[in-house]
Amino acid sequence: LPEEKMHCSVMGEEALEAAIFKYKGIEVEVHEEDDEGALICSCFAITENKVKRVIRENNLTTAEEVTNYVKAGGGCGSCLADIDDLIASVYETPEPTAQQIPTTTKPATKLTNLQKITLIQQVLEQEVRPVLAEDGGDVELFDIDGDRVLVTLKGACGTCSSAMATLKGAIEATLKERVSESIVVESV
Repeated sequence: LPEEKMHCSVMGEEALEAAIFKYKGIEVEVHEEDDEGALICSCFAITENKVKRVIRENNLTTAEEVTNYVKAGGGCGSCLADIDDLIASVYETPEPTAQQIPTTTKPATKLTNLQKITLIQQVLEQEVRPVLAEDGGDVELFDIDGDRVLVTLKGACGTCSSAMATLKGAIEATLKERVSESIVVESV
């Protein structure tokens, strides 16, 4: 989608996620705090808390990007200066010190399905594949079913007698450390 239509895909993702959760009987995470706080955009009834959350979650740096995500500022435009101020305030907030940052590399909050899939793909691409490539092997993500990650070992890894050790020791251990302790990796 073009950047100016990003708000549609975000809303589409949220609606699809809510429908899937409802179908599976999973409790949907509601950002009730989004409804509280000062009204920033009266055209689309967007509050300060929602704008700040979207800025943080998506690393937004311009009012135009905020508009693309949540429509705020897309009506009359009178709130664009306020959005710029919120962006500045979000990034002026001091970063947590080393004592405040947990030593774990896993996400602190429960990931959505889309976030989990994206993180698994990133870890495989950036951390696992380069290591396997050193030995002439490769891994391809086949599917993700809940906490089951289905992969295909390729190249030298596909025929290696240590394939199971690679699967559990390298791939599964890395994903457990970086994504979720409950992940199980299986070969297909």
